[in-house]
Amino acid sequence: MRAPRGPSGVLVPRIPLLWLFLACVSCEAGSPADTSDARAPCTNDTECLAGWHCRVELPEDERYCVPPGWTAESDCVPQCVGSSCNPALCGLWYLDGDGDGFGVAASWRCRCDAEGDYRTRQAGDCDDTNPQVHPEVVETCNGKDDDCNGNTDDGSLCDDGIECTLDSCQGESGCGFEVTSGWCLIDGTCHHDGQPNPDDPCLACQAASNSEGWSPAPDGRPCGTGRCEGNLFITSGSCRDGTCAQKGSQELCDDGIGCTDDSCDPFRGCAYELPDDMCVIDRVCYQEGDIDLKNPCRFCKPSTDEKNWASAPDWVPCGINGLCRNGSCFECPDAFIPIAPSPFEIGSKANEPGRNADEDAFTPVTLRNGFCMKRTEVTQAEWELVMGFDNNPSRARTCDGGDGTDCPVENVNWWEAISFCNQLSRDARPSLPECYALADCTGTLGTLNDAERLSCETVNVARTPCRGFRLPSEAEWEYAIRAGSTTSTYNGPLASDKFQCEQPNPVLDPIAWFCGNSNGHPHPVGTRQPNDLGLHDMAGNVREWTEDCWHPSYFGVPQDGLSWQAGCPVNCDRVVRGGDWSGFARFGRSANRYGSPPATRSGAIGIRPVLTIP
Repeated sequence: MRAPRGPSGVLVPRIPLLWLFLACVSCEAGSPADTSDARAPCTNDTECLAGWHCRVELPEDERYCVPPGWTAESDCVPQCVGSSCNPALCGLWYLDGDGDGFGVAASWRCRCDAEGDYRTRQAGDCDDTNPQVHPEVVETCNGKDDDCNGNTDDGSLCDDGIECTLDSCQGESGCGFEVTSGWCLIDGTCHHDGQPNPDDPCLACQAASNSEGWSPAPDGRPCGTGRCEGNLFITSGSCRDGTCAQKGSQELCDDGIGCTDDSCDPFRGCAYELPDDMCVIDRVCYQEGDIDLKNPCRFCKPSTDEKNWASAPDWVPCGINGLCRNGSCFECPDAFIPIAPSPFEIGSKANEPGRNADEDAFTPVTLRNGFCMKRTEVTQAEWELVMGFDNNPSRARTCDGGDGTDCPVENVNWWEAISFCNQLSRDARPSLPECYALADCTGTLGTLNDAERLSCETVNVARTPCRGFRLPSEAEWEYAIRAGSTTSTYNGPLASDKFQCEQPNPVLDPIAWFCGNSNGHPHPVGTRQPNDLGLHDMAGNVREWTEDCWHPSYFGVPQDGLSWQAGCPVNCDRVVRGGDWSGFARFGRSANRYGSPPATRSGAIGIRPVLTIP
């Protein structure tokens, strides 16, 4: 909701009433309302009236002046008022020059038809001249970023269907296929090192010298006609320089591997059969499903390869606190929970009691990456350890009579929250990339004097999944609190007569601190029941900043779960999620959302960082 009101609600500027009553002269896509001095063309603020500013984030030939208190919505809503346009079509539309359904530059406007270049609600296109490049394209190996995720050729499929080749993408050169060490690829068939030619026992795979053809077998190998005496294979000839010489030889059929069935065949010689449910890797026997002790994300899968480890599927649990990814185990830091991605629906059901208009009906989102999320909100002790004892901005220095060690840090604005994440990345060993580039900052981080609080004029938020610590995207946050649930809270639906501070509240009391049970102050973290992922306090203790700019609906929300930054000015309102110790019970619903200026400080707002699993 745009400007929530409750014991702890943060008021967000509303659309000036003047703009809501401006008449719509025409309703062509992007046509302005007749506002006299409004929408005068400009290139920068100096060309606008005093106090007005130029919309420099638009293409240069589309810039115009806007009055004090203007918001993006205020320029759009009047176009629909008193017209034949559907007010629901007032929103953020993206320039889609190639017609692939994904856009680049965004503009708030009222769309009355399907004409014009601003024709999509989907952002994320990185080449608006090529309809084969957009976020839903399957990445191919060509040296380009086909799916617009910021990474070239990631996830592209190079697979020749041959088990003994290493398949890789070589950029603009396309796919490359290299024969795996210890194997030969002869006439499209894989042969392991030392394996004889089935038609000529004096030729064999010698992978080190020739991985693409037959080589002479070791001298002395039996050949010619043979007979078996027990497990002893006796022949009339033996191999020399790749041919069968008429000199008898014998071979004991025993490979020294305990799980193979060793036998002698007078026509084939020695045979070593491996049971269907076994692997032999580096001459050691493993049962199907056995895990590599050196890497818990590799296991024996004889149906795929009986001589090499198979990679476990992505996102299965591994180690103490990790998930498998690309055949390796990514361990989350202590106090963080590993969360595997899957499709889900953000928002709330249309008939959910207590829902707000900005939640929309359920909107499909598929998270691109798994992530590690902190089990609880950041405590004051953790903040002081990272940022320094003198930089604790919290007003409730103790809670429940304790020393404040486990109290959530609060009174943190958005700039301070992302500064904390950057510092966590710097302190990691090895250090991690910082996810936020801040510039033109004033004020003091962590000061108790709100007039001197930290504020920045420039921030660059990493669009691709940053490898360092960061704030969760709004989609990640809701995916995490739901933990697979679809009811208004992860403990079930709130009763319609329990929306405020009423007691008892059998749904919210066990999982959250809110105005009905908090006694007017925050509480130590982790003292309420977690959700099915093991996350505490998301429904209530302190609210939590996310990375996203606030939008009045989910139209155009990134479908990959990344934070919504497109078309947002640096000082856009940021999304705050979760309930808090002073808020109504309905604010603890999983879909409840707020918009708040980044400089906002509140004793009811804290922080919960995440770390991408790459």
